[in-house]
Amino acid sequence: MISMFTNLTYLALGSNRLRGTIPESLGTLAQLSFIDLTNNFLTGNIHSNLCKQGVAPSFMTDLLISSNQLNGSLGECQKEPRSRVVDLQDS
Repeated sequence: MISMFTNLTYLALGSNRLRGTIPESLGTLAQLSFIDLTNNFLTGNIHSNLCKQGVAPSFMTDLLISSNQLNGSLGECQKEPRSRVVDLQDS
């Protein structure tokens, strides 16, 4: 469903009591530069396509996913030179 918003640049859904997993389709939104999903009840894996160059947003600057119950690593995000903030505290 979220993949329909192809021009979305800013997604702020922190502290909304969201449950479930981060949609893998979030990584296909090429214009998305800011994601805030902090302080929710998100579980599951962190999809590698969130920061994978050529697949994920081409100018992601902020990825805030702290205070959730997520698994996995952000290997691609840590390598991405354009990312300013990757906040994983308590995730």
